[in-house]
Amino acid sequence: MKTHLQNLLIALAIFASIHYVSAQDIGVAWTAQNSGSRAWQAVASSTDGTKLVAVANGDQIYTSPDSGVTWTARDSIRYWQAVASSADGTNLVAAENGGQIYTSTDSGLTWTARDSSRGWQAVASSADGTNLVAAEYGGQLYTSTDSGITWTARDSSRGWQAVASSADGTNLVAVEQYGQIYTSTDSGVTWTARDSSRDWQAVASSADGTKLVAVVNGGQIYTSTNSGVTWTAQISGGVFWNSVASSSDGSKLVAVEQGGQIYTSTNSGVTWTARDSNRYWSSVASSADGSKLVAVVNYGLIYTSDTVAPSAPALAITVNPVAQVAGATWTARDSSRGWQAVASSVDGTELVAVVNGGQIYTSTNSGVTWTARYVSRSWQAVASSSDGTKLVAVANGGQIYTSTDSGVTWTARDSSRNWEAVNSSSDGTKLVAGEGGGHLYTSTDSGVTWTPRDSSRSWSSIASSSDGSKLAAGVWPGQIYTSTDSGVTWTPRDSSRSWTCIASSTDGTKLVAAGYGSGGGGPIYTSTNSGVTWTAQNSGNRGWISVASSSDGTKLVAVVSGGQIYTSTDSGVTWTARDSSRIWTSVAASSDGSKLVSVVQYGQIYTSTLPPPGNAVKVSWPYPSTGWTLQQNSDLTTVNWSDSSGISNDRTNNFITLTSVPGNLFFRLQQP
Repeated sequence: MKTHLQNLLIALAIFASIHYVSAQDIGVAWTAQNSGSRAWQAVASSTDGTKLVAVANGDQIYTSPDSGVTWTARDSIRYWQAVASSADGTNLVAAENGGQIYTSTDSGLTWTARDSSRGWQAVASSADGTNLVAAEYGGQLYTSTDSGITWTARDSSRGWQAVASSADGTNLVAVEQYGQIYTSTDSGVTWTARDSSRDWQAVASSADGTKLVAVVNGGQIYTSTNSGVTWTAQISGGVFWNSVASSSDGSKLVAVEQGGQIYTSTNSGVTWTARDSNRYWSSVASSADGSKLVAVVNYGLIYTSDTVAPSAPALAITVNPVAQVAGATWTARDSSRGWQAVASSVDGTELVAVVNGGQIYTSTNSGVTWTARYVSRSWQAVASSSDGTKLVAVANGGQIYTSTDSGVTWTARDSSRNWEAVNSSSDGTKLVAGEGGGHLYTSTDSGVTWTPRDSSRSWSSIASSSDGSKLAAGVWPGQIYTSTDSGVTWTPRDSSRSWTCIASSTDGTKLVAAGYGSGGGGPIYTSTNSGVTWTAQNSGNRGWISVASSSDGTKLVAVVSGGQIYTSTDSGVTWTARDSSRIWTSVAASSDGSKLVSVVQYGQIYTSTLPPPGNAVKVSWPYPSTGWTLQQNSDLTTVNWSDSSGISNDRTNNFITLTSVPGNLFFRLQQP
């Protein structure tokens, strides 16, 4: 039964990688092209299936630049027997039975005669067209390492019928009529006989030369997965196979029958499906991905097939689907102090926190233990480079201080000002600091020198992209201001509010900010265009004091002074209350949102870490996806697919949840 598959195969290996593989049927429909009825003998294709070349016996060479739609006659009328193409379709080689080998370096426009006249039967090319191999029927094999200029005779005289080459020209395979298969792993210098004596007709190779396929005239199709050392018969005998072709990975195969049909396989030859009508097929070729095929008929036309898969619903997977961001549980750390601000490295391991009227503290184990650094000051804000090595802290009524050794030592920078906020690029080179009732200041040398920017305002918070080019700053009371040139110029955004906090994704596109409205607490606002426009989210009107973002801006965490911690996994659209009400002053997050840290004024430091993944797996796809069936298989090398059970839906997605997966499972969506 013919099936039309557009499958997303998802290999679910718990505690291992999750792989996505695209699989689809090939060669379903074929189109006769306006090539003229000729004695077509052979055809070859570029890897993208766009550039084609075909030869006809007692006729000319023909090339197509548009996947076979139009054809142009090239060179002279000869008894053409075989043709091969480089990956880009630029370097071609063609052989005349009883004549010479001809090469072209301009996609077939001009041709040059090479070597001597022989009974040439087959030819193959490496991907770059440099390494060639040709077979003389009743003679020897010949190889060339200079794109056909010179040739060297190899092996013994045999009834050579076909040859194939790996992409680099190292692994070769040749078949003998009424003889054996021969393989070479040294570009044809030496050859080894394989399998049994049969009436071998054609052979094809994967790009790496590992997967091979060969056909027997009046016999079966044989495949090999170890470069020809062993072979497996795949289809019933008695078929007069004439030619075979392979995708670059060897998974998609196509074979043609002399006086019969075209056959395709999408599982490396295990099963085959008959295509098109009975014709006197003489040769077939494939694009690298197997989606574009071309076949020629002796005294007939050229036919092409271009696989266009139906639009399948996208399968999605969630490992341990309940928890996506830290914040469900929190652990108190260190002692009760007047904590003012906290910052984190991208992996959440290196932390730095400051105490207003106290010291700077650092942690190298995600907040489990803390070490006091430097002297007591009215610390107001702190920021960290991505690796936690370069730190910057500001003191209200004091100076800016920088550290290049993860907080062990500190250096005073600039003048004493009423510093309120500071932030850093990921490398710690570009810094920006805000003064309450003063200017913004930027530094491009890790805080050694500073330049005043914009006008005097009551700057309250600052966010930076990872490269330090996109900045956003909030004013209390006032507007949000954004910069796309590392702080040289600034543009006012949104309405005037009492902004208290702002955070940014690494690319500076997604922003999140919060503050107070005219009546007290306000909502959280988000932007997806670097602050040009803002949307109030359904977070509730609260006294938001600090906010942090994951690197992609999807996972957010915000804290309320005198309230709870709130987390979001959908870029701020929905929020979940966490922990208890405390006088939270600051929060920070690792780049993936799996590690969070928050500090309490006159309280402790609290950390939250996403628990390790469990064995739960959720596979989902859009509801209703009528006509598509979820199937599963534990082994991709077999065809033992079965319909999945236990499928539910929430009117938005269909899904199946597996609480335990022993080993691997592969899923696909199939449409008859």
